[in-house]
Amino acid sequence: MQCSFRFQIALCLSLAAFNCARPQFIEIDTQPAPNFDEGFRQFCSIELANGNHERNAVLCAFYGDYRNAIAQATQRAFPAPDPFSSIQVATSDMEREVMLEKAQQLLNNPDQSEASRQMAESLLAVLSSPASVEAVFEGARPVDALEYILSRAGDYHFTLINEAHFSSQHRNFTHRLLKPLWEQGYRYLALEALGYQDSLLQERGYPVRTTGYYTNDAHFGNLIRAALQIGYTLAPYETQSPDKDGTERDRDQAQHILQRTWLKDKQGKVLVHAGYGHIRETGSSQYEPMGFQLRKMANQDILTIDQENMTPLDQADKTHPFYRFADSLFQINAPSVILNPAGQPIVEPVQQGAIDIHVYHPRTQFIDGRPDWMMQAGKAKVRIPEKLKPYEGHLIRVIRKGEGKNAVPVDQFVIDGEKVLLLPSGLYIAQIVDCEGSLVKAFEVRVGSGEAPE
Repeated sequence: MQCSFRFQIALCLSLAAFNCARPQFIEIDTQPAPNFDEGFRQFCSIELANGNHERNAVLCAFYGDYRNAIAQATQRAFPAPDPFSSIQVATSDMEREVMLEKAQQLLNNPDQSEASRQMAESLLAVLSSPASVEAVFEGARPVDALEYILSRAGDYHFTLINEAHFSSQHRNFTHRLLKPLWEQGYRYLALEALGYQDSLLQERGYPVRTTGYYTNDAHFGNLIRAALQIGYTLAPYETQSPDKDGTERDRDQAQHILQRTWLKDKQGKVLVHAGYGHIRETGSSQYEPMGFQLRKMANQDILTIDQENMTPLDQADKTHPFYRFADSLFQINAPSVILNPAGQPIVEPVQQGAIDIHVYHPRTQFIDGRPDWMMQAGKAKVRIPEKLKPYEGHLIRVIRKGEGKNAVPVDQFVIDGEKVLLLPSGLYIAQIVDCEGSLVKAFEVRVGSGEAPE
């Protein structure tokens, strides 16, 4: 990767800028509270060997156990197929030229539905693409993902980015997009994960447990805090009909996004953060994703960014073949987009026409027990003091001073003698929670000289 040396210098400077802080933890009066954090009680009783790996991965991410979050996500994943195998099967009974002709006829037929026409476009793109991973990446080059997305997003009113629900890393990357997108006219952040019970979120300025389910992740909480501080209007858009699924659910999602943004404000652009394949721009008779329906309802093109497919897992056979090959060529060490010689993002064949950009995330490395993607300038490493050693095995849950006890934490993990807190300058309350989910102690912590977090 051509930018590898520059990235390593930047990373060293960033890590050097960290304050390896040892601020005082001053115990404060707090009323012990049983049943304070039911989720942590569930985490303490988790069965990693034979449990629900999706649920386990989400809980591990919530409580700062990112090693096991990745391991459980790997367990839930199926082996990644050869991206060209389905094409080879589809074309085994029919000559490629014949299929190309039939796809073109379908595309030119005005009586066909938009979904059928988009499927024909995707088929044409797939059949016209190189027939091997090696051929796809011939002459390719990596570029910085953040910079590339920002170079494109200004041309769209709607930018959609997805996450895997167990990946705090994906939320961390979306967080990094907020401020530069604001400067390009983005004013709304539409979140699939927002619930409808927390009517005071916009006014209060920070999320609480009832804001949503996935929003209980500290990185999701920080994403929401940052958006509100910048000035974004948050828009929940999930269906309110629990019996709806598939196309009906996604139709509700698209309608809610449109009603809460475009139909009342044609100027403010919209960043949509969704789960998995809901952002796809192509549909079928079996399923029309939210992205497909939003594009149709708004009658305009949208920018779609996939983070899920090109994030590596612990097992090579469960990591996408495109990622494995790109990593062998470029040594992915920063969020990247891979461009072909024509300067277009390389998209795996099955996704062509459905998404615009794949973000290739680097493999997570751990420093002081914490993921390297958490270590950004402006944060201090705060080591757990000796006087908290008796609380090893307990959760340390850090909220900003002045926020309610049930605020989503800024950072949290199980105290184990290795991990350090990563906090911006400011005043915090560190809550100690036992495996019964009970709040047992609280400490005031000052990081840096600021009176309030930045």
